Amino acid sequence: MQPKTIMIIGASTKVLWQAKKLGLRVIYVQKKEYASEDAWPHADLVILLDYEELSIFLLVATALHNALHFDAVISLTESGLIPAACLQEALHIQWNSVSTTRLLKEKSAMRQLLNDRGISPVAARIGKTESDLHKFVRDHGLPIIAKPIDGVGSFGILHISQLSDIQPTRQKIQELGLASFLMEEYLEGPEISVEAFSFHGYHVILGMVDKVTLPNFVEIRHSVPAQIDPPMQEEVASVVTAFLNAVGIQEGPTHTELKLTPKGPRIVESHNRVGGGRITRLVEIVYDVDMVSLTYAWATGLVTPLSDSPQPTKGAVTRFFDIPAGIVQEIQGLEEIRNREEVVELSLDLKVGDLVTPIYQSQDRPGYLVLKGKSVCEAIETSEQLARKLFVVIE
Repeated sequence: MQPKTIMIIGASTKVLWQAKKLGLRVIYVQKKEYASEDAWPHADLVILLDYEELSIFLLVATALHNALHFDAVISLTESGLIPAACLQEALHIQWNSVSTTRLLKEKSAMRQLLNDRGISPVAARIGKTESDLHKFVRDHGLPIIAKPIDGVGSFGILHISQLSDIQPTRQKIQELGLASFLMEEYLEGPEISVEAFSFHGYHVILGMVDKVTLPNFVEIRHSVPAQIDPPMQEEVASVVTAFLNAVGIQEGPTHTELKLTPKGPRIVESHNRVGGGRITRLVEIVYDVDMVSLTYAWATGLVTPLSDSPQPTKGAVTRFFDIPAGIVQEIQGLEEIRNREEVVELSLDLKVGDLVTPIYQSQDRPGYLVLKGKSVCEAIETSEQLARKLFVVIE
C-alpha cells in the first residue's frame, strides 16, 4: 500500500525523524540558511525555500501536491504556522484555519476577542507613543507590561513598575524597531503552560507545566507535572478549553501560557504548535504521550482520538543554564552531570573561547539538561544540584 505523504515545514532534525518512524513519505521544506544535512536521511524529498514568501511557496507547494498528493501539511515551528495554514486551506486539508492561526499570532486581536467573550479578562491596548504609555498607566495603574504585538520566545517583554520606567521603556521599544506595541496590566502570580491536543474540536489536556523565569521573563526552568491543587487544575482546564473554543482551534497541539492570579487563571498567549524548551520531552516522560508523533499520526489518520487526559507517572524537569556574560576560559562538570542516571538529555552549546551573551530571549540560553525523578519535587531538587555542578570560567 502507498504510504501516506506529509509535507513538514521548517522542522528541526530532532522532530523530523518522528514522521519517518511512522512510515510516512516525508516532503521537507526548510529555509536554506537553516538547512542541515543531518535531516536528509529523514526525508524523501527536501525543498530549500523561504516558505514565508507566501506567493512563491504556495505556487511550488501546489505543483508538488498535484504530482505527489499530500495527505497532511504540518508545521511545528512558529514561522511555518501561517504558510502551513494557507496551504492547508488552498488544498482543502482539514486542520486549523488561517484566521485562527493569525489570531493566535496577533496578541492584541486575541486579547480583544477574549475580553469581548469575558474569558480571562485582561486590560490591554495598542500603543505607539510615550503618551500612550502614560495614558494606559493613568487608566489602569501600575505595574504594566509593554511587549511586541506578535513577539515569541520571551522577546521584548518590558516591565514598567514606576513612572520613571516609562521613558527608558519607550527608548527600548524604539531600539527594538517596534512601530506599535501592546500594553497590558501586569499579571501577578505563578506562570504555567498547558499542553493540549485537539481532535475535531474536542480538546484533551495532556499536561500542565510550572515555569520559573529570569527577571526579564525568559524561562529558566520547566517542571512537569505542575504543582497546583486539583481545584485550580480544574479551573485552568476550564479556562483553556473555553479559550480554544473561542479562537476556533480544531486540530492538533496547542501550547497556552497562563498566570495564576488572585483573580483566577489568566491567558498570557497561546500557539497552535507544541511548546519549546523541551516541553514535549517532559510530557513524553511524565505522561507517555509523544506530542510530535501524535501530531503527524493524527494528521494522516494513523491514530484514534484520546478520550481523557493521561495521568502522571513520574516527574521531569528542563533546567536551562544561566551563565554570566563573557569569554569562556574553561568548562568543568559536564561528564559528572552526563553520567547521572536521572539525566535524559544534556546540551551545552559552548566551547573554550566562545563569547557568552546576556540572555535577552529564549534563543540566548546556552544549554540545558532534561532529567526525570520519581516525583516532580525530586526532579526539581536534582536539577538544581546538577546545575550547580556545571562550572564555567568566564573572563
